[in-house]
Amino acid sequence: MVARSTSTDRRLCVAVDMQGYGRRAGRQHTDIQQDLVSLIADAASRVGLDHDTWDTQRSGDGELSVLPTGQREELLVDDFVRELNTGLRRVNEGRKADWCIRLRLAIHHGPAWRAANGFAGSAPVTVGRLLDSDQLRQALHASDETFLAVMLSRQVYEDTVVAAHTSLEPTDFVPVRVRAKESDHVGWVRVPGLAPSALKRAFGKKAAAAEGRKDAAAADGRDRPRQAATADSEGRVQQAGRDLTGARYGGGEGPTYVNHTTFEEGVTVDRGVIGFNFGGERNG
Repeated sequence: MVARSTSTDRRLCVAVDMQGYGRRAGRQHTDIQQDLVSLIADAASRVGLDHDTWDTQRSGDGELSVLPTGQREELLVDDFVRELNTGLRRVNEGRKADWCIRLRLAIHHGPAWRAANGFAGSAPVTVGRLLDSDQLRQALHASDETFLAVMLSRQVYEDTVVAAHTSLEPTDFVPVRVRAKESDHVGWVRVPGLAPSALKRAFGKKAAAAEGRKDAAAADGRDRPRQAATADSEGRVQQAGRDLTGARYGGGEGPTYVNHTTFEEGVTVDRGVIGFNFGGERNG
């Protein structure tokens, strides 16, 4: 029987996920899972944390853990992350880039407890949102030598880093806004061994690329001629004019002209014919 709990049960939550697990051959999953468990347990042990006491929900390529009350938050944010990164570098030494173990890690502190089908409370949800954020995934691709990307929730960042309980500086982190489903959070991202300026540049490149795609889509919509199409008394749709879409199909001189019809309402075709005319430009 699951014990009842309340929102006053505030616990440290740690979520970890491995990049590229699905592309590995199935026979390798056993070894990779063992590597993951050993990396986390060894890093915890080296800083005085007992991984065996963590209430953990595993998923093959990751885990969500709720730590016992009384765990030192600053050890998790600072020393544990440093040892985990060291362990990753040791494990990945000599491996091809595509087969290195790369991890995303998120830390949050808030209401969490065991329920009938996993964890309940807002903290497990929040740490999951941070872990799955686009920004943390981008951070893991900031450099070929990046094996670990970490995101702290606002509460953890302020209570440990800003409050000077760690060896880290507030400027070691880059703030990002994480919006997912019904949630809206500010997270603080760090990649051990990577300068914050380099991380900002990585975020900037992604943002610039996304903005470029939006501009291209908007320009495409602006440049395309809008031509009216009307139906006659027998229900036949006629459209005048043609859209200029680029070089002639199949090569040769001159552009290709293609009709582009958009129906604003539902259209029913009952034994009808839809025709396309790709003929060349007529004279006179």
